[in-house]
Amino acid sequence: MKNTPAPWVVRAIHNRSIRYEIRAESGCVADVWGDLPNDGIGKEEAAANSALIAAAPELLGVLRDCLSYMDAMAVIRGGEALELRDKCRSAIAQAEGRA
Repeated sequence: MKNTPAPWVVRAIHNRSIRYEIRAESGCVADVWGDLPNDGIGKEEAAANSALIAAAPELLGVLRDCLSYMDAMAVIRGGEALELRDKCRSAIAQAEGRA
């Protein structure tokens, strides 16, 4: 599975509720809504969720870099390094739709 290339940016659109559009060069990647009737997500939480989604491609890249480092450290140090390496692998698998 291949994701839309970075960078992703957030654009706020204000109507009766608030919508954050996460956009890439190729178009809209996702919409995040806040302050909808009967919905517990307010404007601040919607803004935070939007920022997190927009950062996803960079976060995934950094996590892949960390995994390479953690593979080497796990051999040398074991223990906590093994656990952290496994958490990196699990998070990458989830982001790639393999978990």
